[in-house]
Amino acid sequence: MPPIRNPFIAGGPVPPERFIGRKPEISTIMSRLMASTVGSTAIHGEARIGKTSLLHYIQSDINQSEWGLEPKNYTFIYIDCGIFNEASFAEFWQILHTGFKKFSTQENFIYPLNNIEELTNTKKLISRHQRRLQKLKEMNATSGLNTSPEVLNEIEDIEAEIENLQKQSIIEENTTLIVQQLIENLANVQHKLIILLDEFEIIISKSKPLLSILRTFANGANIGLLISTQKPLYALTSNIDLGGGQTFDRPFDHRNLGTLTKKEILTMIDKHLWKTGITFGDDDTQFIWKESAGHPFKAQFTCSRLFERKLFG
Repeated sequence: MPPIRNPFIAGGPVPPERFIGRKPEISTIMSRLMASTVGSTAIHGEARIGKTSLLHYIQSDINQSEWGLEPKNYTFIYIDCGIFNEASFAEFWQILHTGFKKFSTQENFIYPLNNIEELTNTKKLISRHQRRLQKLKEMNATSGLNTSPEVLNEIEDIEAEIENLQKQSIIEENTTLIVQQLIENLANVQHKLIILLDEFEIIISKSKPLLSILRTFANGANIGLLISTQKPLYALTSNIDLGGGQTFDRPFDHRNLGTLTKKEILTMIDKHLWKTGITFGDDDTQFIWKESAGHPFKAQFTCSRLFERKLFG
């Protein structure tokens, strides 16, 4: 007989098959995503309240099947904003392109800049050459007339290579055209692209140009954004001027993610305990509710400790 595994998750997102509650939020999000003109939603809530779990559930096959979504008509791409280094358009575009290739079942869609990886690598190579060039020029300034011909030749070669590579690197210079092409191509095949951006504060603090592009997405008919932050999106972006007289948060419906109800907590307990052979009595569930007050992480943590106590004595 295999050992009994603790089913409660005291850290990290809850897998979609064990997701409980959030029916009003899910209904709002999905209704907006399934509208003829896709609507975007911004959810906010304190740390570990379940924002990531909700985003994962929205993206899941379980949720899409329940709402009758056809995979051929929708592509969901989840992005943890913590992976960004610079939050540049090139970096975002590469992540989006990789996600589209991985998750999309739309065979007729033409993705703008299919050579995105090559172009992004070109940008990285330019950066490396520029750092090397800076060091060589510093050496040249220090050495003066004693600089070796080899160093001078290398400086010339690197400058020529940088100039050549910059002609190839067209991502940042053509963002408007690329974004417009993506929007038009989605419309041509009647396909919806849903981008789920977790811990969106990171992008807000790093890249105003990327915010402008994402606002264009949010205003489009075939692209929807689902954003998660701890503070309300309007509070985080109200002082950012993107031009055009609009704030970034304007296209979004805003939802505060609060605690779970007692009924939802009890359902979560039953769902996790199923087939474990371990039961929680009324005193146990009252204790869990008192300790957690409906906070999903606190409930999972308390249940996990209680489960181990019952399992090992």
